[in-house]
Amino acid sequence: MQQPSVILTRTALRRAVLGVLLEARAPCSISDIVAVLAAAGVSTSPQIVSGPGRVVADLLRYQHRLGRVRRVRRGVYEAVPTGMSAAMRSRCRHWRRLLPAGPDSTHAAEDGWVPG
Repeated sequence: MQQPSVILTRTALRRAVLGVLLEARAPCSISDIVAVLAAAGVSTSPQIVSGPGRVVADLLRYQHRLGRVRRVRRGVYEAVPTGMSAAMRSRCRHWRRLLPAGPDSTHAAEDGWVPG
């Protein structure tokens, strides 16, 4: 049984993407990141015309400018832990806490997820 999709936006999506990179401890392609998010039952907003890969790519490009990720080559990024505060690293590593506890859960994260 496929778990219901949770739509992440804004801060929650950033934490999830950076969390995947921090957990990997190695360069990851955008398609790998999207696959990990999809396996966790997470997607991007359906109102966005571009697909989830494009949304993640745009997010990573901005995080690269801020110094939080390093672009290894086209479409491949790795986390730069020293570019983030300890609190931010912790929040990103625990991004799965943003997800509802179960399929019948009504838990809502404070910022950024919409049940889909």
